[in-house]
Amino acid sequence: MNVEELAKRLPNGAYVIISPPLSGKKDFLIKLACLKPTIFITTDSSPEEIIQKVKNNELYFIDCFTNNIGEDQPNTQNIIRVPGPLALNEISVALTQLETKMFKEEKEHFVIINSASTFLMYSNPQAIARFLQVLLAKIKRTNGTAFVSIEEGMHDDKVLMLMKHLMDGAIMLKEENGKHFVFVKGIKELEKWNDLEL
Repeated sequence: MNVEELAKRLPNGAYVIISPPLSGKKDFLIKLACLKPTIFITTDSSPEEIIQKVKNNELYFIDCFTNNIGEDQPNTQNIIRVPGPLALNEISVALTQLETKMFKEEKEHFVIINSASTFLMYSNPQAIARFLQVLLAKIKRTNGTAFVSIEEGMHDDKVLMLMKHLMDGAIMLKEENGKHFVFVKGIKELEKWNDLEL
């Protein structure tokens, strides 16, 4: 199964993507971003780095990374920069601006948050859960599907349970002997480990 085939089988909603570091999550997110108009909320890399890898003319960013590492870059037509992962209100306002445009044009779209683990490093889990709850409701109201990545092994079980509680499903990724596998909790026919082409 490839990423496009998997995405077609996911109903609109919100999904947490749980995987260990270096198990193909970034490649998975990049391939998702090639499929539909996409808003990328990025905390771990610059928009410019992602743009080089994504073939999609309708790619927008809320950049929580660039200013946070001390680089002063202006906004562009497709990039809204916020001060960092603690700027939750600015992120929410930026998402509203970008989604309003898509909603007017009635476009199904993806919102990718990479990654919730970075938000959790800067704030407590309850605050991030409240923030995500509002954000996810907003995304679903505008015909969007949300993908929120989190690093397996960085957080205790309570945090993972809290993240799963907010979502419609959980996408687990793993790599074994150079092969990638996916398991989707919440979609009955995908609740087993399937081969995944990345």
